[in-house]
Formats: sequence, C-alpha cells, structure tokens
Amino acid sequence: PSAVLDHRGEWLASQRPDWSWVPDALAGATARSAAAEHAEVDWAQLPSSERLPVLALVRADDPAAARALVESTWRSDSARDRAAHLEALRVGLGPDDEALLELALDDRAASVRAVAASLLDALPASGRAERMAARLRPLIHTRGRRRRELEVTLPHPPDAAGVRDGLGKPPPRRSAHGWWLERIVAGAPLDVWEEVTGWDPAATVSRLTDADALSGIRQAARLRNDPVWAAAVLAHVWDPTLVPALARADRARLGHDLAHAVGDVLARHLDQAEG
Repeated sequence: PSAVLDHRGEWLASQRPDWSWVPDALAGATARSAAAEHAEVDWAQLPSSERLPVLALVRADDPAAARALVESTWRSDSARDRAAHLEALRVGLGPDDEALLELALDDRAASVRAVAASLLDALPASGRAERMAARLRPLIHTRGRRRRELEVTLPHPPDAAGVRDGLGKPPPRRSAHGWWLERIVAGAPLDVWEEVTGWDPAATVSRLTDADALSGIRQAARLRNDPVWAAAVLAHVWDPTLVPALARADRARLGHDLAHAVGDVLARHLDQAEG
C-alpha cells in the first residue's frame, strides 16, 4: 500500500470505515523496511536460530537484499544453515538467484546440493534446465505408423557433470535409471516434450506410460505453477499439489466436478443404508 498511497490516500482511508485496514498495512510496511535495514547490519552477528525469521522478512520485502545476506556469510555458515538459507529463497525465487544456486551445486554438503537442485528445477530458463533438456531430448521417441505412440528410454549412468546437476546416488529402494529419468524430466523445460513430439501437453500426458517420466512432469508443473501442464496431468492422475497451479476457471470446474462426485457417492451410500 505504501507504494501507491500518499498523504491524501491516508486521509481518504480515515474517512472510509471499509478502508480501516490501511493504517495497519502502512505500519507493517514501515516495520518491514526497518527490519530489512537492521538485518543488513546485524546479519553476521545473529545466532543461527534467529536468522531464518529475519531472512524470510527481508526476502518478502526485497529478494535481492535477502540473497545478499545469504551470500555475505555463505563461506562461514554451517552446512545446515546454508541449506536452510537456500530453502528460504524459494519464496520470490527468480533468475537472479541462479548464480548462487550454481555455486551451491558445488557445495561439499549433499544436503545443500539437493536444495540447490530442487530450486533450480523451478527455473526452466536456467543453464541447468538447458543441460537437463540436452539429456532429455535423446530419450523421447515417437513410434508407430502414425507416430502417435510415445516411448521414453532410460538414461545412461551420469557423467561427472550429470552428478553435479543432481543425478547422483538414488534414494533407497529406487531404480537408479528410473530416478535419473525422473530428475532429468523434472529439471528440463516442459516445452522439450512439445519440441520433440509436436504434441500439446494433453496429448503427451495421455500417451505417456512411463511412471518415472510422469512423476518428473508432475514435479515440474507444480514447481513452475504451469497451468496447462497441471491440467493435462490432472485429467489422468489425481494430484492435489497441482490444483493451485490451475487457471482459475479450471480450479472452479474441478471443484464443481469433485462436489458432484462426492454427492453421488454419498447418495449411493444412503440408498444402500435405506435398502
């Protein structure tokens, strides 16, 4: 509000009961600005337990200033703090954060590298995304007489560059090749699928049978809030984490359909109980 309201705006707010929220909002903006200035001075002296709330406050007000705080003590912070500070940058994440995240891919701590890779998954225009795209393109194939069948082959074991990009040791009880495929798909731009197949997202998802590749698409759609790919996935697989990414009209339609489905189930149970 402080960005658009001057003294006349404050006066107008005092004349309208329905604008009673304005003074508190202006006071909050002033407090956030003061906290950010204070944090820039005292960040290095703050105990670890007090840094995250300050970082979150600054990040909400000035993403670049928050990133600068993280960078200012990066080399002296513990691995736990580096990972936590990176995770706090998820709010307001953007292309300007890429340089720090690329640095974090070379961190000596696996936990820090994992957070960096996850954040880079949300940046489809990053250098890592293009590296993942180069790994994904040779794995996508269209088959059949009319080229309407989709086949996704498993990747080879990663080289050193692939390991740096997050294609290292898979979690327990996961197929290594399947997990590498999931991570490649999650990190590559989603338009690689359209580029290689010539199909739109709905057609791609409907013809995709590989569970690991689909899991990667779901992650990418969620992290990037992609409404088209989220809708394509939800047409075939229920995933509540994708609902916020839908366009407003699609969310409303989904809510309407779910309400009717629940109503039908309840009606059947009532009929059975009465019978």
